[in-house]
Amino acid sequence: MTATAKALGLSTSKLAVELSEAQCQALAASMTARQLQSGEVLVQEGDTDDHLYVVVSGSLGIIKSHGTDAEVTLNLTRPGDVVGELSFLDGAQRYASLVAMNDTQVL
Repeated sequence: MTATAKALGLSTSKLAVELSEAQCQALAASMTARQLQSGEVLVQEGDTDDHLYVVVSGSLGIIKSHGTDAEVTLNLTRPGDVVGELSFLDGAQRYASLVAMNDTQVL
């Protein structure tokens, strides 16, 4: 993903709502793009992860007890949503897994 494409993906997010174009481009330059296939786990429940994710396309499921009989989908994200902010700030263990519900791209 090019720097311009990352900046465009970021600019439509809730994270960048108050950023200028130059600020958005600077932030996007420090981000990495990741393409997920449907069903791929981005973050596993219970893991520690200090990343903040911006959904550019597709959807992530926030799923408790993923892969078990007790699995519960707590929420679904859409493009522009930001996920993982609590673990990003405090480094705590993830409360639920982040799972791609379809082909999904995140920053």
